[in-house]
Amino acid sequence: MSDQFVLLVHAGATLYMVGIIWFVQVVHYPLFSVIGEGQYSDYQKSHITRTGWIVFPGMIPELICAVWIVLYVEDVSRYLAYVGLILVVLLWGLTGVFSVPAHSRLTEGFDYSIWKKLVLTNWSRTIVWSVRGCISLLMLVD
Repeated sequence: MSDQFVLLVHAGATLYMVGIIWFVQVVHYPLFSVIGEGQYSDYQKSHITRTGWIVFPGMIPELICAVWIVLYVEDVSRYLAYVGLILVVLLWGLTGVFSVPAHSRLTEGFDYSIWKKLVLTNWSRTIVWSVRGCISLLMLVD
């Protein structure tokens, strides 16, 4: 597999996730608070299933490419490669520690404090993915 191909797939997957996370942060999560309580639990369950179909095709190649770049791509800044990988691991950790449990709790019904925490903690993922987007582009031109 050519280095340029891996870098392009990596940048594509990362930038795809940057677009998704900004949409989620600015549009999708704020709308959670306006869904009626009677429908919220079903909505949240459906949200989890449908969102998985959208985010995993970006997150999984992004992770695989980040590892591949650190291990096998020589003609790229080692600093950018390692920082990029560390940030991917951080994103998976933030998702597992904050986002997944919040969504699970919200399947029981809307809870303002859980929703507020989800929106607040998602800003860290939004910022980290945005930084990763810049890193992925820098690796293409490095």
